[in-house]
Amino acid sequence: MSGWRIGYIVASKKLIPKIFKIHDTLVTCPAAVSQYAALAAITSSQDAVQEYKQAFEKRRQLVFDALAKTNKASVAIPEGLKRFVEYIERDV
Repeated sequence: MSGWRIGYIVASKKLIPKIFKIHDTLVTCPAAVSQYAALAAITSSQDAVQEYKQAFEKRRQLVFDALAKTNKASVAIPEGLKRFVEYIERDV
C-alpha cells in the first residue's frame, strides 16, 4: 500500500467531535478500493512485512551510499522511515 494514505484517531470521546471539525475540512474520504485494501493489509497475514522492510532498507542504503560518495550531498537516514532527507548543493 505504499503511497496510499489511511489513518485513524485514538482520542477521548470528548475530543473526537472537535478534531473532526478541523479534520473533515482538510481531507476527503479515501476511495472505497483504498479502504478495502487497508482493511486487507491490516487483517491479512503479515508474513511478507519483514521481506518488504528488508528490500526497502537495502534500496535506501544503496541510495545513501551513492550520495555519500559525492561531495555535493549531505544525507541523514532517519530510523523510523523508509525515506531520508538530503541536502544537495547546486552549482549556480
